[in-house]
Formats: sequence, structure tokens, C-alpha cells
Amino acid sequence: MSKRLKAMGETYEFKVKYSGPAVEDHRMDVNYLGTALTGLGGMFNELDQLFYKNSDEGSHVKVKETRPGSFELVLEFVQPAFDSLVNFLSSKQATALANSMQFSSPIWAILVGSCRSIRGRKTGEPIAEDVPEELFSHQIDRLKINRGFQINLADLAKPVTMEGIESVDISNRDGQLVLTINKDQAQELQELRKKLESEPEIRYEESMVEIVTPQLDRPLDLKWKLKSECGEVFGAYLKDGRFARKVENGEVVFKKGQKFHALIRIKELHLGANEYKRDYEILEMNPYWR
Repeated sequence: MSKRLKAMGETYEFKVKYSGPAVEDHRMDVNYLGTALTGLGGMFNELDQLFYKNSDEGSHVKVKETRPGSFELVLEFVQPAFDSLVNFLSSKQATALANSMQFSSPIWAILVGSCRSIRGRKTGEPIAEDVPEELFSHQIDRLKINRGFQINLADLAKPVTMEGIESVDISNRDGQLVLTINKDQAQELQELRKKLESEPEIRYEESMVEIVTPQLDRPLDLKWKLKSECGEVFGAYLKDGRFARKVENGEVVFKKGQKFHALIRIKELHLGANEYKRDYEILEMNPYWR
């Protein structure tokens, strides 16, 4: 493993190609193109949020060039450094990567594997022979049920719903076709997008939090201000009656920097363009003792 890879990450090239009579002159409606590129960037952003939310590192995607013929874009993304990458992989996966001097991007395998899973079918050849896609099944499962990721995939496929555009193909840096979305699949993704946007998502997270503003007098009636491990500050109502009674009885001491282990209920509504409305409730709160 080179020092440059460990320190800087690795750059991977891939191609996104829209095919059909409407784009034979290498032109596309700017509104559809903008939506597609925003969706593509959003897919990588959602992946970063899942696996690098406590890190300053993440993947970076840039348009490198356009090519004539059908509407084809050549893009590149920088995968985070190897040392950071193993943080979200199991020991088995990390060992497989460490033993391979020439590996295709695990981020790429997770991304494309998740796209295929959402569409309910697999097409093309394996992403990487030396790092099998099966190694990342857990990460793929996490990403494919991510609401933001599904919405962004629908945005990437949206131009295919236009008259005269038949499909979008994604190829890896070797020109190997790894993903195709046809018109029927693109339309299904738009219907999925509408459903996801109209219904809030409910999820539960266990997290270490710091209490910025406690509510000592009315702990169950007023919002508490909390800070997450990654520095996000948010307000949440306390629903833990046991902890509330301890607060009212003066049994809990709050000190600057003190950590608490919390089970948090998050109600999230997607507003579009990577914008969300979130409501938080603290279901359980316990002091964290090192």
C-alpha cells in the first residue's frame, strides 16, 4: 500500500451515459441534467453520512469531461484514505483489503451494490474480482434502506423518464458496465420517490451525547439542547420518566463535557435537495461512566 493512498485516498474514474434519440446531438435539458448530477452527488453524500459522520474525510465527486455521441459524462471520485476506510469495515473485510495491493474501490462496490438492491435485480459483472461485492453485504443493506439515498438514485434516473431517452448506464474506469436503469425502472424510482417524500421516516439511534441545556424544573415539558458525538447540536423532548424524576430530585449532576448514553427517536421528513425536517425524542437517558 503506497503512502499516497494511505494519506490522500485514491481517485477512481467512472462514466454516466444517457442513451436515446433525444440526446444523440449531445444535448440535454439543463433542469434534468442538474437534477441528475445533484442526485449523483447526493448518493455519495448519504454514503458519507452513514460511514464517515464522525470524520472530516469523505468521498469527493467531480465532473471530469463530457464525450460526444449520446450524452456521456466522465466523472471521478476520491475515495477516503485506507486508514479511515477500515473504520466502518469488519475485521474480515479490513483483512481482505490489507492483503490486496490492487483493489477496486470498496466505496464503489457498496454504492453500486445498493443501487442494484433497490431495483431488485443484479446486472453486469462483479464490481471487483479481488474484493468481492459480497464482503460488503452489511454496508449495502444499510445504504439501500436509506431514504435519502433512494431519493437521490431516483433523481439520477429522472432524465430517463423524458421522451426520447431510453436508459442510463454507469460504467467503471475500465469501461465495464456495472449498472443500467431503463425507462420502466426509472419510472418506478420516481413513484418510490413520491412515496418516500410524502411519508416521514421513523428511526431509532443509540448515541453518546453531551447536554448543552438541561431542563431542571420541567424536564418532560421543555426541549433539551444536546450535542452529538459529531458536534451536531439539536433540541429534543425527554420521554424518559425515570430520568426526569432523578433530575427533579437533584440526583443527576450536569457538568461541562459530561457524556450521557441516549436512545433517541428521530422523525425525519425529506423536503428535497438534501434538506430534511427532523424531530427528536429522548426515550432513554443514562450517565456514561468511562
